[in-house]
Amino acid sequence: ADWAPLVSRAYESAVSRLRSGVKIDDVHKAAEEMLAGTDIRLRTDLIHHTDLETLGDFRLPGEEKNPFPSGSVAGLRLEFTWEDGRNAVVADTFEIRDNGASCLTAGLPAVLFNS
Repeated sequence: ADWAPLVSRAYESAVSRLRSGVKIDDVHKAAEEMLAGTDIRLRTDLIHHTDLETLGDFRLPGEEKNPFPSGSVAGLRLEFTWEDGRNAVVADTFEIRDNGASCLTAGLPAVLFNS
């Protein structure tokens, strides 16, 4: 699909920002920069490990804006939506470190959904 390389670049850009002290806005901006000039809308979610099971349903107000400390586990989820209603979602779980992040779900099958 012609959109797959673009989604991949946006995802890799977001992942490159993951490190101790990161906030969701930093990650979102990194992915969004890769989508400049397109009709793709982006929804970014960075979920603290204690709320991975519920996809963030039980967050405290404003919790999604808190920085992630070194050693924490976070779920990164990017949802891409085109004007015609098609979408794709890319997600992985990471251990946040001082100098970056380590993907904990790299060995799992990758699934890209497009409707």
